[in-house]
Formats: sequence, structure tokens, C-alpha cells
Amino acid sequence: MAITSPKSTSKSSNKTKQKLKSKKAVVTTKATVVKPVSVKPIKPVTVPAPTTKKTGRVITDALIERFHRSSAVIYLLLAVVAALIMNDTAFAEFISHLTSDALRSTNQTTFVPAITVLYEVPVKWLVVTLLLFSAIFSFVRSRRYIAREAAAVASGLVPRRWLDFGVSSVLIIYILALITGIQDILIIKLLGGMFILAAGLGWIADRENNAKPGFIRGAYWGGVFAAALPILILAMTSLATAINGMVRSPWYVYATHAVFILGLILWYRNQRRSYRIGAVPAATEYRYLWISYATKVLLVIVLILGFQK
Repeated sequence: MAITSPKSTSKSSNKTKQKLKSKKAVVTTKATVVKPVSVKPIKPVTVPAPTTKKTGRVITDALIERFHRSSAVIYLLLAVVAALIMNDTAFAEFISHLTSDALRSTNQTTFVPAITVLYEVPVKWLVVTLLLFSAIFSFVRSRRYIAREAAAVASGLVPRRWLDFGVSSVLIIYILALITGIQDILIIKLLGGMFILAAGLGWIADRENNAKPGFIRGAYWGGVFAAALPILILAMTSLATAINGMVRSPWYVYATHAVFILGLILWYRNQRRSYRIGAVPAATEYRYLWISYATKVLLVIVLILGFQK
């Protein structure tokens, strides 16, 4: 029987422990493959440039002066065309009064209404007068009074604007009254006087609203009413022609009415806009000039076509 000494047993146990430790120390590690991370490209952020609001056309004194000169030339050319192309149609003006009926006046005088023709007015020469006045007035405003005109436009108070409006409107309503069927001289003078009143009230409204902030309505609405009353009388006369006369007026009567009414609406709308805070006086005056110019030119073209030879 072999006997092992305690030293040999301790040596063998130490060897086995060392083998176990060496086995534990050997660890099989798998190689970890790192997957590449897909990074999306960052889009560059574009900062928008500061935008400025588009402003309208800059209205200068030189532009207004050129507009006056060019419109004066157009008015003169239209005056020549009207004098050459329009026919000699004339309308009689009369005055209404009372007279005695010789057949009925036996024991006492019996009065009956009557009219007396005063004179006849050719439409052609009224149109030429309107155009010549507009041309001369535009030329004067562009040349002789340009310094005063520029100062008046800058202040927002332009008395020559309302002078042009008053005289031109009187001539226009004179023409429209005759072709519509209103030939009583007193009624015609009354219609023209209403537009003189409208021009005066428009000037007063400008002065009132220029002196104080806000909208002062009295003179403004008074001018609108004074300009609307003659238009209402023209419309009632046209309606009476269709109902009582059982015939429609010529086409140019309705066309001229429409042009003039549209021009008045735009005119008073522009006046109302001019009283807003921040309104530019030069831009306001430029719109006034365009409204007046377009209304006159369109109205004259309709009359030339309606009364051509």
C-alpha cells in the first residue's frame, strides 16, 4: 500500500487550483462589430431676408405738373374732334309762365300754362366749351401757379380743385339736362346752382377736416346731398320719359348718366379717404386729377359717338 505524504498532496492540489484559475482566466470574447450610424445631412437653415412692403408710385410735384400738361393736350385734341365730328343738334331752352286762354276767357280771364322759347343751344358747342375750359385750366395749374399749386397740395387745401369741379360739373349737368329732356331754363340754372353749392361745401369740408383730427361730417354730407339731388332729378325725368312718353331715351343718355354718377361716387369716396390719418396729400390730389380726367374724357367720347354726323 503506497502512502502519500502530506507535501505531495498539497502540491497536487495547488496544481489543480492553478489549472482552474488558468481556465477561468482564458475567456473567449467575441469581436463586437460596431455598425456605422447613418447620420442624415443637416439642411442649412436659410434666414429669409427682411421684406419691405411694396409702396405705390411716388407722387411728386413734377408728376402732377406733367399730368396737367398732358391732360390739357388731350382736352384740346378732343375739342377739335368734337367740333369736326359732332352734328348740329340743338335743344331749345324756354321759360314757363301763365297766359290767358282767349277761347275760355269770356266773362273773366282764364289762365293756362305756356312756354316761351328763348334760344337754342347746340350740344356740340357745349362740349367744346367744357373741353376748352378744362384744357386752359389744366394748363394754368401746370405753369403759372405751379409753386402755389405745390404748396396747396402739400397742405391738403386745394381751392382750384373745387373751382374746376364746380365749373365742369355745371357744364356737364347743363348738357345732361338738355339731352334728358329738361329744357326749362330755371330748372337748369337750379341744377347748376346745386353743383356750385356742392363745390363750396366740399371746400369747407376740406378746411374743417384739415384743421381738426377726425371726420367732421356736416359739410361733407351736405356736399354729397347737393350733388346727388340733380342726379335724382335726371333719373326721374328719364323714368317719366319711359312711362309717360312710352319711349326710351337714346342710349347715350343712359351712358352719360352712368359715367357721371360713377365719377361723382369715386370723387366723394376719394374725399372721404383723404380725411384718414396718414393720408398722403399728393396721392389724394393725383387720384382727384385722374377721376376728373377719366370722367370728362369718357363722357365726351360718348357724346361724340351719340351726336356724330
